[in-house]
Parts: sequence; C-alpha cells; structure tokens
Amino acid sequence: MASVWSPVVAREMRLTCCKASGYLEFCTREILPRIPLDVKSKLPDDMQESVLQTLSIQALGQGTEIQLGLAVNSKKATLSVKRRLACEQVIYFSQAYQCLSGCDVVSHGCAKKLLLFIFWKFLEAKAAAYYYHGLVTEKGSEPACHASAVCCFLAASEILGESKKACLSFCLSPPVTRAPPMWGVMKHLSQKIPEIAFKKSQMYGYLLKEEEKVMQSLPELPDFQLSLIPEEFELPEMEAGSFARKPDPFAY
Repeated sequence: MASVWSPVVAREMRLTCCKASGYLEFCTREILPRIPLDVKSKLPDDMQESVLQTLSIQALGQGTEIQLGLAVNSKKATLSVKRRLACEQVIYFSQAYQCLSGCDVVSHGCAKKLLLFIFWKFLEAKAAAYYYHGLVTEKGSEPACHASAVCCFLAASEILGESKKACLSFCLSPPVTRAPPMWGVMKHLSQKIPEIAFKKSQMYGYLLKEEEKVMQSLPELPDFQLSLIPEEFELPEMEAGSFARKPDPFAY
C-alpha cells in the first residue's frame, strides 16, 4: 500500500494542502504589500515574501504527492496517470526550490532547512517520475523503447540514492531532527525502484550496448500542465459593530 490513510482522509488532506496554499498566496498578494517597509524589514525570516511563496508552492507539491499515493492504490489509475502526477510533483518542487534558493534568508535558520527539505522532496519526486516514465516507455515494441526504459529505471535508482543523502543533510541541518520514516508513495517506491532497475537491466542489458545513442543522454521527462492550484481565499466581510466597545458586566 502506498498510503497509510483511507481514500477519504487522503482526499481531505489534498484539499487541505490547496487551502493552505491559498492562505499563503493571499498573504503575499494582499497582506504583505500593505505592511509599511519599516515594519516589514523587522519581520522574521519565515514571514518574508519569498518564504511564503515557497511554502505555497510546496503545499501544492505535497498535495500532488497525496494524489499520487491515491493513484498507486487505485486499480483504475493507469501508468500514464501515475507518471503525470509524479512529473507534476517534480515541477512544483522545482518551482519552490527556485523561488527560495536565490534569497538572502536561505543562508541560515529555518529557511535554509526548508530549502534542504524541498531539495529532498524534489529528488524523491524525480525518482518516481523516471520510474513511471520507464514503465510507460517499456510498453513500446521497439528495442530502443526497452533500452530507454532501462535508462529511466537506472536513473530512478540513482536519484533515489541521492534523495536519501539529501534527507540526511536535511536532518543534520540545525535544528537537528530525526530522519522521518518512509511513508506514502515513497515507502512503496523505495523498494520497487531498486528491484525493477536490477531486474530490467538484467533483461535488457544487451540492448544498452546496441543502442549507444540512448545511453548518451537521459530521456527527458514529459511536461504537463499543473493540476492543483491554490484555493481562492478572501477575508470575510467585517460585521458592523465588531469593534464596538462592549459594556462592562462588572460595572455598577
């Protein structure tokens, strides 16, 4: 099983991710621009615009990860659907990484640890994307398709190893945290990817020698339009008299 939650709970968590993204997007669009510069300069690092934007994108990436977990557990979800979700997840975490990596606040503290977390999740997503891209490519009948699929499986296995190192870097970055247990879709893929990479390289290893052009460059992942967007959020209308002074119940 790729998910520790029921489908209903997982869907609710995906919607929660979209809501969280919407709240953060609202903050950067409507609230921060209204704060005076002298006040804004005193805000903590995790309240800076770049950090809030990064967290908004990260929420969508993790919502997509939940979607992928649902797809892996569903008998109706095709390999193409799983590949698409994994590729979308790569795009979200890539955007989040780019949004934060060029900021001054990333040199220390929570922002630095957040960047390491996003890089770790990006590598996990990329490993999953190459794995499912390999499974889809393998459906082709040409020898080049099988050779390309093996390249994808080997790349997925290598990137998965890099993601484990990235996880360790994240955990050791102050404040030091314990390594989280494998969960969700990566608990499933952390075992599946090395197994398939070894099995398929044994089956089609001879093709890699024949298809030298395939080995010269790693197949590109397909580009997809992103599915999840921040949920629209607006502050509720303020009721008349909300700030009216209430009578003191102890006054005589």
